[in-house]
Amino acid sequence: MKTKCFLLIGLLVFSGIVWSQNENRQSKKAAKEAKVKKVVESGRFQVTMNQAHPMGGRMISLTPDYTLTLARDSAISYLPYFGRAYSAPLNSEGGIKFAELMRDKKISFNAKKGNYILNFKVQAKEDTYHFFITVWLNGTATVNVTSNNRQGIDFSGEVFLLEP
Repeated sequence: MKTKCFLLIGLLVFSGIVWSQNENRQSKKAAKEAKVKKVVESGRFQVTMNQAHPMGGRMISLTPDYTLTLARDSAISYLPYFGRAYSAPLNSEGGIKFAELMRDKKISFNAKKGNYILNFKVQAKEDTYHFFITVWLNGTATVNVTSNNRQGIDFSGEVFLLEP
């Protein structure tokens, strides 16, 4: 009888601990989602890339130096490029590097999938880039870049709020 009583008490204590941890995990997840929504809707955030996925090759791990920064109506890109270029400008340092105004910017929220979709174009001096960005509520993002003179490339990374 004592054994059953101890087992029942132990089971109740264990289930209480598991329930409180699950509740704590859910509150942290909700706080993270609210922060990501605020960041994306503010229009001022940075995606720090950690992987590149070229069209014709394997995934490449990146250092945190590579970023895409969005500040209301402008985009600042400091991204590498791996892939085939159909025409390359002379005397260029390579990569996808510019600081220009965004054109045709569209943003939408997909409640079913729990992500934001951003589309915009940028006319840099050497090429026109089309960006398709998916920002997930857990703070991760995927960035697809296509251009007129190069194969497309995908990046994945994390979203951070820009300080005003």
